[in-house]
Amino acid sequence: MITTKKKTVEKKVLDKFICDRCKGVIKADDVMELQETYCIEFHTGYNSVFGDGYVIRCDLCQNCLKDLINEFCRKETI
Repeated sequence: MITTKKKTVEKKVLDKFICDRCKGVIKADDVMELQETYCIEFHTGYNSVFGDGYVIRCDLCQNCLKDLINEFCRKETI
């Protein structure tokens, strides 16, 4: 015989997104705007301009990302 029981599990869920540049807040229920946010993360290597051995993180809204890279990014259709 198999018996079961209910178990309550806590998990982290997104509450809001805060842009690191403009500090704009996008709430979790604003799905259309939230899907156009960008989270950049990378590890730095030897002699990096960011310093050796760091993790660099940056969360940006679509408007800030456009302001920062629009001048030199390439736009191609999918």
